[in-house]
Amino acid sequence: MRISKRYYISAVVMLLLLLVVGWFFSDEYFARKEAVHQATPDWQRWKERIPPGQSEYSVESPDPSIPPDLKPSVLLQTDDSGRLLIKHTYFDDVYRFEAGSTSIEKVSLQDWTSAGGKVVNCRSQVERFELYSGGLLEIDGYPDYTATVNKQRIESYGRRIVRVRESGSNSKLAVVSVSGWLKGPGIGFVGLGGSDPKITGQRYLQVYDLATGGFHGSPVRVGGILSDSESSVCWSEDERFILLYTVGRWDLYREFFATTAS
Repeated sequence: MRISKRYYISAVVMLLLLLVVGWFFSDEYFARKEAVHQATPDWQRWKERIPPGQSEYSVESPDPSIPPDLKPSVLLQTDDSGRLLIKHTYFDDVYRFEAGSTSIEKVSLQDWTSAGGKVVNCRSQVERFELYSGGLLEIDGYPDYTATVNKQRIESYGRRIVRVRESGSNSKLAVVSVSGWLKGPGIGFVGLGGSDPKITGQRYLQVYDLATGGFHGSPVRVGGILSDSESSVCWSEDERFILLYTVGRWDLYREFFATTAS
């Protein structure tokens, strides 16, 4: 019995369609959890609240004489009930996130001042380089977007790693990866000193354990599937929560995403 050429073509097309559909919905199985989103448009107006005698450039400079409370940043604190509190240095708005919740609640400044926990300044985490300086952790940006620990490549869920942040105890890494495409300047522009291309696509957050050399739990989806905003990553003091907030010239403090670290 001869099978027609048309049948073969139809079978191949159907197989390709099934593969595409399977890939598109694979996150529903492999990355079911999604970080909780909160828009913070008011935070983008932080420059209007710079104290007299200071400028945008002075408060963001690495000058150690500038008091930490003058530097724009996101602050984290956990209350007595183990819930995460989130605040900006220049605003009194306070947000609260609880493990297992699918929403973020806006609370009063009193909730922040009475929490009594140790406050984490996310800017200070960005400026930590212990693991990098010791040679344990290495990050390669454009065009590879990879990360290695003890010369062993981290195999993230997304094929490009765009952000890594070590926890306060230096025992874990928050790894943000992307399954997407380069978007922006071509190689020629980058080679001439331009910025690296953005990567558009779904962001994923994973927690990497340095002791075991593997990931905890399943990947967490962050933001929309076509997101191309850059994000900074911040750990809570007890390392139970991870916050991602948008950075960049136009997106700085526009929104944040909260999730648990397990």
